[in-house]
Amino acid sequence: MKKLINRFRELNNHRQRVAHGLWVPETEGGYVSYTARTSLKGASYKRQADALEKLAEEALSLRNDLSVELTGIGIYFQDVDDH
Repeated sequence: MKKLINRFRELNNHRQRVAHGLWVPETEGGYVSYTARTSLKGASYKRQADALEKLAEEALSLRNDLSVELTGIGIYFQDVDDH
């Protein structure tokens, strides 16, 4: 369970950048500039469209792993390729 919580925390760090960053979607595959409140250090991120797809996959994986941990039964998601 501790490993799952750490994965959720790491995903939340990305969520903060995605939700609170300044986005320029037409530039370099989606460009975001974000300053963390905890460090006040600014950073810029390029090619965010690809990164968001990977983060979405991680969120689905976390949801499934949490379900397995709590109930012993996973929540299985249909892949895009299955359509």
